[in-house]
Amino acid sequence: MKKVILSLCVVTISLIATAQIGIRAGVNISNWNGDDADGAKSLTGFYVGAQYMVAINEKFSIVPEAVYSMEGAKDEASDVKIKTDFINVAAMFRYNSSGFYIGTGPQLGFLMSAKADDGSNTMDLKDAFKSTNFSWAFGLGYEMKNGLGIGARYNLGLSSIADDSNTDVKTGVFQIGLTYNFKLGGAAK
Repeated sequence: MKKVILSLCVVTISLIATAQIGIRAGVNISNWNGDDADGAKSLTGFYVGAQYMVAINEKFSIVPEAVYSMEGAKDEASDVKIKTDFINVAAMFRYNSSGFYIGTGPQLGFLMSAKADDGSNTMDLKDAFKSTNFSWAFGLGYEMKNGLGIGARYNLGLSSIADDSNTDVKTGVFQIGLTYNFKLGGAAK
């Protein structure tokens, strides 16, 4: 038992020594696609969240994160905006080289609100949407040694967000923004 506890302590200390906690924020350009998303135009919003990067080795890292994301689409014919707010939880697997990185991973979104806005009236539509959204994220970027970085990402919706099982509407969200990572335990990148 002592060996197991000692091993767990060593692993935990080594993960903390190579870990970085950070913040990320930027602009979303979201849209809907799928068989029933005809007439949807892109909608601009923002995202903000936190991430925790753990280096597996010099080249690879895992980055779990939680992000508040304003998404949705605009109806082409009426200009009614359908705004959806999600808390997205992702696990990005990254390849790092000289400050540049490329990554991919699954993302699960939890719907916080959904509203239709025609400019003068707002209507709650949360019951018309599923409470979760599964997507896959693809990202790339550059991080300087001081922790500041810039990145771009595309979140490809894999499941329909409509509560009606006969309706096929998936999300597609392009993000561009800044990150700032704080090194824990004196970890060097």
